[in-house]
Amino acid sequence: MFGLYFSEYLSKNGIIGGPVPWDVQCLDFDPYIQALVENTGLSPEEVQRHISDYQNADNLSDEDLSALKSGNIDMIVPFLFHFDPAEEIEKNLLAYQKDSRISNSQLNELKREDLTGWIVPEYIQTDPRHANYYLSVFLKTLFRYTGKILIKKPSLVSEYSFSKMVLQRLRGSQNYLAGLAGEGGGLCLIAGAYSGRTVDEWDEYAADCISELINCINGMFASEMSNENLYLEIDVPCTLADKKLTSNSPMICMPLKIAGQEIDFVFSVNADIDIEALGGQA
Repeated sequence: MFGLYFSEYLSKNGIIGGPVPWDVQCLDFDPYIQALVENTGLSPEEVQRHISDYQNADNLSDEDLSALKSGNIDMIVPFLFHFDPAEEIEKNLLAYQKDSRISNSQLNELKREDLTGWIVPEYIQTDPRHANYYLSVFLKTLFRYTGKILIKKPSLVSEYSFSKMVLQRLRGSQNYLAGLAGEGGGLCLIAGAYSGRTVDEWDEYAADCISELINCINGMFASEMSNENLYLEIDVPCTLADKKLTSNSPMICMPLKIAGQEIDFVFSVNADIDIEALGGQA
């Protein structure tokens, strides 16, 4: 896991002459460092110095770095799912102020009344505990079928446009939406890994494979949530092309890279989401 992130840092900053081979990136920490020294000409001391530079450049805590080195998904997910609540709240408050046409003094009054009790649930409608569990299930399942994945920092978005996507909704005590999107290449890799056969083009078979995978993940999640008295009904997965999602509250968009191919994982909790064709046509 660490090699996936550190290799990208080394290549992006011109520290090494070219990209680190994918099979090397996917090694556990100690074998990865050994292979890096053997294949790049960097000394062990230089590698350690660049690790410190990488930690500082990405503002990683010692706990974050340990999570990446461990490769333990349960440790990595909280590190990935870390948003600055103050920044997100302020950004969404300004949007709320504009839409509601309230004055600065009225906005300040709202802040004084109940900053964490009202504003956070209103605008950050994701339960970190449940979201963390869902992301753990999702990533572990992808790892099981595809091997290593480069997981990039997620962002919170209110709109998301895509070329191809398979998504599924879960409705009930809480409402969830989860989908995998991309240009097709990365989705085909996942479809092939899941089905155990080569999938070269995005077609009905590839979409069915992704649908089954997402349905499996959501089934495991719904089963676990029922143990907490959160009961969910799972919709049939749907395949979409050239559409845009718009949401009344932030959706999580997590970029993933699998063997050089990029896809996005999109996830939301208790958001009202509309789907429209690109260009605004229904």
